[in-house]
Amino acid sequence: MFDTVCPKPNHPSDETCPSHGFVKAPTKLIAAVSPPIINRLFLAFIPSLSTIDLISELAVALRQQYGLKAQPRPSTHFHITLQWLGDFPEVPDALVSGATKACATLARQTAPFEIHLDRVLSFRKPSGNHPLVLAGNEEHNPALFQFQKRLVSELARAVPLPKDSRRKFKPHLTLMYDRQDVAEAPIAPVRWKADEFRLIHSEVGATRHHHLASWKLCGSESPTLHTPDLFG
Repeated sequence: MFDTVCPKPNHPSDETCPSHGFVKAPTKLIAAVSPPIINRLFLAFIPSLSTIDLISELAVALRQQYGLKAQPRPSTHFHITLQWLGDFPEVPDALVSGATKACATLARQTAPFEIHLDRVLSFRKPSGNHPLVLAGNEEHNPALFQFQKRLVSELARAVPLPKDSRRKFKPHLTLMYDRQDVAEAPIAPVRWKADEFRLIHSEVGATRHHHLASWKLCGSESPTLHTPDLFG
């Protein structure tokens, strides 16, 4: 809507403002320019509901223990990234479709397995805003590492992947971002049964996640050979 400005008339025939006897002159509207949204797509495991509650309590305890200033992330954002698919100005339908087919194939072949996180540390960032994460290693997560490797192989046959998609997998779950750097330390293990993974659309900077698809692990095949039965 235009604002009404009433300057003095330049000519007797000018249209006048009824309340002041001055000319109506619409002001120029200045639209607020928002930065463009970055649409990030990635595949991830989400903790079970009971594990999310445990992680939320742990995040609060670690924040207090290390004297951190930041607030924990929303518990609905807790996840372990399996594969980043890229950042886009708009969500690419073809990529979503191709990734969906590849993920469905792998899910049908894979049995559920355990995820085991037993360390806390900060990933140092040049910006100084360091992610505080729970992390796990390959020794305690052979099935997770093998699953991620097979996932990347399936995806590579179906869709174009970012150039750095083959970088070393470091399973972690981000609790918060803080200026303080926390050295690696052991914690009581956080474990849950991974039986579903999801395709997530993140609006970067807006703290919004949209779950586009999910797949239950419903196969009988373990992701890795020679893995002990974790569930009895």
